[in-house]
Amino acid sequence: MSDEEEGHLSGLSSLVRLSGVNVPARAQFLGETLVSATISSLTVGLTAGLSGAVFFPATVGPLVPALVGLGVGYNFGLYSMWASSKRRMMWFAQQYPTVLAHALRTENQIIVPASIVRASQERIHTLEAAIEEEDSNVQEVHQSGGYNSHLIVTNHDGPLTLDQWIVKGGLARVTWAVVAAQSCQGDVRAIQNQQRQKIVDNFDSDSNNNDDDK
Repeated sequence: MSDEEEGHLSGLSSLVRLSGVNVPARAQFLGETLVSATISSLTVGLTAGLSGAVFFPATVGPLVPALVGLGVGYNFGLYSMWASSKRRMMWFAQQYPTVLAHALRTENQIIVPASIVRASQERIHTLEAAIEEEDSNVQEVHQSGGYNSHLIVTNHDGPLTLDQWIVKGGLARVTWAVVAAQSCQGDVRAIQNQQRQKIVDNFDSDSNNNDDDK
């Protein structure tokens, strides 16, 4: 999914939240998927139809390319939405395992073993310590769509973590986790805002201390 489409969907979600209407996560996910697929279908279909009318007016014409483009664009929109949602879910599972595990339990009645959550939290602490020490075992894959598809230590030995547990559960568990990630987006955003505000406060405090030293 392109950044522009994700921006439109994010704006739609914000508008729904501001309206005060409580939309279930499943309905919101289906709505955003429909919007994404429709935009992609119309864009590709109109482009293909126009190309057929301009470049092949006597042999092909606009109708067949437009119909083919509508189908291709719709399927591409569905795939893009699924890929983007799965990346977001994996990012939440890696960085906010407690929040996602709670959403799985309350939204979908799926109980995540406590050992899985503990292992995920321990991995986060290990990563943070390794990053501070510039450990060569840490890999951060290029960010795609606003979420890292993987942020892992190269050593895969040890207890199962939440993202690994979800993937091992097959398509059904992945699908439920995607819906749970949809429902806890606001909570994750609130945590990120608090972390950012803490950084700003620390920066202001350091700046004031430097001014006092002068």
